[in-house]
Order: sequence, then structure tokens, then C-alpha cells
Amino acid sequence: MSSCLSCFAGLICMVISLLSTPASSQTDAVQGHYPPGWWDAPGSFDDFPVADVDGEKMTIIDPWVYLQRMGMFKLMVQHTQGYFNSWGYNNTGNLLWGLPLQFGWQMSSGRLRDMAVADNQRCSSESRCVSPNSWWADMNYYLSVLPFLGALNAGVFSPLKHTVHIAKPANVSDKVEQKFCTSIEECSVNHLDIIRGWTEFFERVKVDATQQSPSIDPDQDATIALLWKAHTTSILKAQPLFTEEVNLLSLPERKFGEGWALLVEFIAATHFETDLNNTADQQINLPPRILKSDDKVPFIRDFTPAQNRVLMAIDFFHSTNDDTKGLLLKFWRRAMCSPEGRKIGRDLMENIVEHPLITIRELFKLLWGLFKYPC
Repeated sequence: MSSCLSCFAGLICMVISLLSTPASSQTDAVQGHYPPGWWDAPGSFDDFPVADVDGEKMTIIDPWVYLQRMGMFKLMVQHTQGYFNSWGYNNTGNLLWGLPLQFGWQMSSGRLRDMAVADNQRCSSESRCVSPNSWWADMNYYLSVLPFLGALNAGVFSPLKHTVHIAKPANVSDKVEQKFCTSIEECSVNHLDIIRGWTEFFERVKVDATQQSPSIDPDQDATIALLWKAHTTSILKAQPLFTEEVNLLSLPERKFGEGWALLVEFIAATHFETDLNNTADQQINLPPRILKSDDKVPFIRDFTPAQNRVLMAIDFFHSTNDDTKGLLLKFWRRAMCSPEGRKIGRDLMENIVEHPLITIRELFKLLWGLFKYPC
């Protein structure tokens, strides 16, 4: 029993080190946190092209163009600022920042390109470079277009001059095209639980345009829970759709991608706040390029020691959860099921880097919390 607890303690320590996020209060640091292309991305519906679709003028958004998908994120962040004003200065406390920041890292690390083409092409915010042959781009579709449609369904953007039309990926088979729903109606048929989850979140954070001074939400934890519920549902529903695309990746990259998707489940259970500063600081030690077949974790020479440790932690976490047939995730969710348990988990995350000895104490506090705080 003691050896199991020691193993679990070591596992938690490694993973939590990934999530520790020292807050930055410096203005220049905050400016550096914005994702690539943020300032060039469309900031209003008028910045997107308008065209006739079946005899009706529509606003056309192409999520396979990097800046246009980033523009979808930008609209969601901007149009929910009223609700999140009390969460952080100048909308930096908005929980939606986690989505565009992840997308920006995927672009800058080369993960959005066509993985069916064996070249070393690097993406930039000016290039199209969001390919349906990229597992990362496809998974992100369900964390960009579907949240956007949920916001649209909740009336966050109302009123609109034109109906919004989401473009399908070009030059793909019908089989591939069918993986991507492009309207509220179509997505509600194929992925009702995703649309419902994001709609519920956006209905909570929507602020009436006539409301001069939005009231402060007394239950912010409930808002965080809704975000993570929608987020994890998107990932869980998307993963089975892209088995062919994930197999285009090298084995190390595939293990990292699947491990990262699993880790989101653990992060979600703590109700981690995905604001601008927290998310940007968390991403610093993510791998800066796609992993190659000959990369050996944790001995990748062109990665920093911290980046190697992060990869090792994710891999160990993923394999341990598989070996225990999901018991590790069940245990973690059980520990995080109460506000007190989640607070212990967040305290553990915050203390791991600067105060590693405190982490041991917090871990045992977390284990004790299973009995002390019944759910």
C-alpha cells in the first residue's frame, strides 16, 4: 500500500509541475502572452467576407485559414468581456483565453500543417496552414467552431447583419468532410451534447447589451465547471473521429497528443482557471516542435530540461492511467469532487515549483480529503 502511495505521490508531483503557473503582473509580459496573429485576426463580423450562399448574403468564415479561426476565438473573448470584467484587468481573466492560446501554440510548433506530406514546412499566422490532415487542427476544430456555434446559439453575438456560414475544408473526400459540422442545426444533429454544453456556458456568461453595470457572479466556480464540461465533452466526442489522422503522427508525437488530451481531464477536475496569464505561463514548457520518430523522452537534445520533464510526466501519467484501467482518473475526480478537495488540488499545483516540500504535505492532505470531504 505504501509503495502505491509513493508511486502516486511521484506521479502527481511530476504532473502538477506542468500546471504550476507563476502569475505575471508586468504589462510587457502580459502583452507577450497574446497568441500569434491575435492583433491581425478579424475583430468584428464586418472583417469577414460576405458572399451569396444559395441566394442569401452570408458572412463567410473559413476555419481552415489560421487568422479566420483565430478571429472566431477573438469574437468569443471580446463579446464575453462584460461578464469577465471582474475576473481580471482588461479582460485578462476571461476563461476563454485557453482556447486561442492553445491554437497559437499548435501553429507556432508546426502542428497544424498537413501531416500527410513529408516535409518540414513551418506555419505562420499569415499562411493558410490549417490542414484537415492534421490531428491537432481537427481536434481544435471541436474547440473552436463548436464553441463559436454554441455562442451563436446562445445569442452572444446578436444582432447580426447576415447569417454566418462556416466553410467546409476544401479538396477532401465526402468521408472527411462529414466529420466537420458547420451550422447549429447540423452540429445539433451530430453532436447535440457538445452544442448544448457550449450553449449553456455562453448563456451563463452572456451580458445583456442594455445592462450598464453587469452584476458580479457570486458562484464563479459554477462558471468554471460549465466551461470544463463543454471543453472535455468536445475532446471526448472528437477523438474517435480522427483515428486515421492521429496515425499520421510519429509514435512519440501520437503518445504526446493522446496523453495531452487525457491530461485535460485531470486539469478540468480541479476547475483550473484558463485565463490569459495562467494559460500562457502553463504553455511555456510545451514542446516547441512536432516530435520525431527518433526522439527519446526525456533526452531530446534541442528541448530544454523542463520541456523534457513535461513530456515525461505526460507520458507517465498516460501509461499509468492505462495500466490501472482508468483508476487513476477516477481517483483524481473523486478527490476533486468537493470545493475543499479542488482547493487542495490547486494549492498543490501552485506550490510544487517554489515549495516542493509543501507538495508532500498537500498530497497527504488531498488523500485525507477523500474521507474528510464526502461528496
